[in-house]
Amino acid sequence: MYKRKDAPKRGDYVICKVTEVGDVSVKVSLEEYENFVGVIPIDEVSLKRITNLREVVKEDMMVVCYVLDVDEKARVATLSLKRVDENRKKAKIQEYKKEKQAYILLSEFCKREKIGVNEILDKIIYSKNKKRLYEVFTETYIEGP
Repeated sequence: MYKRKDAPKRGDYVICKVTEVGDVSVKVSLEEYENFVGVIPIDEVSLKRITNLREVVKEDMMVVCYVLDVDEKARVATLSLKRVDENRKKAKIQEYKKEKQAYILLSEFCKREKIGVNEILDKIIYSKNKKRLYEVFTETYIEGP
């Protein structure tokens, strides 16, 4: 799946993959963003008191996090797991699945037409300041080419 070149904003929800579970924090990679990592402090992991982070998260686990703060230059975000309610989590997972499906459709089209996927992404996403491929597909369907 393609990765966004911009940065998440404070208050966004993001899909993350746990890369390292430490003693006082969890390190994750932001799956939707290019070269972006996140840190979840121990006090933002759960509403309950925990002594061992591995009771809640494990390496390679996919989680939905809330963005508390962003350092765009360093490409690091401070995240929270405990501030994500079940409805927001389901909505974000659904959005992520739609993006994956849109990318698969675009990849198949590019393969059939013998066009580079990145070339198309540059033309329809990055040059038009869109953030999501699914958004572009929806607009095109409603408004036409």
